[in-house]
Amino acid sequence: MEVALTKDLEELIAEQVASGQYPSPGEVVRDALRLFQELLVLRERKLDALRRDVHTGLKALEEGEYEDYDADDTRSLAAEVKGSGRERLKALGKDPVDE
Repeated sequence: MEVALTKDLEELIAEQVASGQYPSPGEVVRDALRLFQELLVLRERKLDALRRDVHTGLKALEEGEYEDYDADDTRSLAAEVKGSGRERLKALGKDPVDE
């Protein structure tokens, strides 16, 4: 198999070999492809989770498990969501930023 690389990618591979991180250009490429494969698996898992969430949401809609909001309710809803998000950030040890 032949693969054409940009000059920047060729330089990156050469730098990695020159640094001693990898013994050969082939090892750099193999490691990069392993990481790419992991990324694809992770992306698929996230997509599956999103599909499940959408399915759950649509099922809740069909079963009437939702609340209606009008224009007057949006400010209070936004404040509620913002407060909930700040609580989650604090629980994770992160500092929520006031806006």
